[in-house]
Amino acid sequence: FIVDYTIRNYDPPPSGWTVFDALVHPFIFEYYSPAFSLNGGQPRMYPAQYATDVVAAKALAMLRSAAANPGGQPFYLQVAPPAPHHSMHYDFTASGAFVSRHWYPPVPAARHWEELSGAALPRPPSFNDPWVSGKPAWLRALDPLTAANVTFLEEIHRLRLRCMRAVDEMVEALVSELDSLGLSDSTFILFTSDNGYHEGVHRMGSGKTTAFEEDLRVPMMMAGPGLAAGSKVVTTTQHIDIAPTVLALADLPLSLRQLDGVPLPLAAVSDGTLPPSYVYGRPDQGPLRNHLMAEFWGEWVEESIHSHQ
Repeated sequence: FIVDYTIRNYDPPPSGWTVFDALVHPFIFEYYSPAFSLNGGQPRMYPAQYATDVVAAKALAMLRSAAANPGGQPFYLQVAPPAPHHSMHYDFTASGAFVSRHWYPPVPAARHWEELSGAALPRPPSFNDPWVSGKPAWLRALDPLTAANVTFLEEIHRLRLRCMRAVDEMVEALVSELDSLGLSDSTFILFTSDNGYHEGVHRMGSGKTTAFEEDLRVPMMMAGPGLAAGSKVVTTTQHIDIAPTVLALADLPLSLRQLDGVPLPLAAVSDGTLPPSYVYGRPDQGPLRNHLMAEFWGEWVEESIHSHQ
């Protein structure tokens, strides 16, 4: 749910959810010893169980429960596995005081360890950029990546891909379950991530907190009734647009004065059967947004190569 949902503040859980079963910090990024709190209850450890698989099992159970609702009410299910985030381990004193934090490479499920061994790390023109004049001072201060650095980043890249194999399986299981429950034609699925990521560009190792395109751009895919297969929304959208989109698709009232975003312009990619009430993206609704502001308040933190901030 969020890194600040922890073993110290799990109760009460966030309001608004019928069922809330979330990973709790500092066990969110412990791939083989995750801990969850169900509806604000005592956190429960899942030793030797892979975090993405536990999330998948919980999501499938919630989906079946929602589908069994005798009133046939619509549901909103949010599934958030931590993969392919770096693994993180925290040390505390006996009294619970924080001591240190350790970053480790992401950990795939055991069944995927030997897959994708030939996958190559993408190397755009900015990879290990030799031209840093005119760049920010903190970037000019970075040494070029060594051959050993690049080899390390290659393996990190493969580990991240292997971690995503379990996410692939989870998505497939959820879509298949929707099919078996007869809900595919009445369900919208939205797949995205919470941030972009860089690996080796501009002399940096890996991370996500810069203003470069690799960190700002986030993939988002959507499927559902009324959306033309293979179409693309090419305007500028943001994650703050997700909440109003969900409300609009559910035909629920929304006040754009109370929301930061606007519904995604899905009418522009409709196959003609999107509900007429979803007007966002129609030509008569005016021009679409074509810019955004991106801010990051805090310190630039490297996750692999450079140790300084």
